[in-house]
Amino acid sequence: MASLAAQIAEPLAQEKPESPVSVGIMNGTTDPFVPYEGGEVTPRLFPRLSKLMRQPNRGKVVSTNETVTFWLQHNEIVSTGTVTHLRDIDKTDGSTVERTQWINTNTGTSLFLYKIIGGGHTWPGAEQYLPIRIVGQTNQDINASEIIWEFFTNHPKIID
Repeated sequence: MASLAAQIAEPLAQEKPESPVSVGIMNGTTDPFVPYEGGEVTPRLFPRLSKLMRQPNRGKVVSTNETVTFWLQHNEIVSTGTVTHLRDIDKTDGSTVERTQWINTNTGTSLFLYKIIGGGHTWPGAEQYLPIRIVGQTNQDINASEIIWEFFTNHPKIID
């Protein structure tokens, strides 16, 4: 499975998935809707009006680090992650990328985290679909679609 701009919802953080599964995660550290450090999911399309309008309750998420730990424990991955600082190809996008990958060599299950430092609630490699003041920066150093496709191609889920 792969997630982008998402962590585990707090009520699901105690659940136990049935079997190991490879997981890919891409999260921006300055996502204004789904906070990287966890907390309230807050869609604020009109930040200046938020004091006047009641914001919808979208629940809470655990931090990205807690999400990674959840999947490491579930997949019984005990190896140290391999961290790679990717090249800052587009110096004008206000963000950089750090990739960490973990592998359970016994099961072939893996986990990757693309930490988009300075990235917002966006799809890396795509157009800036809303103003930066609303969704944050869109990283142009990687192409999320290509990375996720390659991940699924290399980690098919075998169902018994």
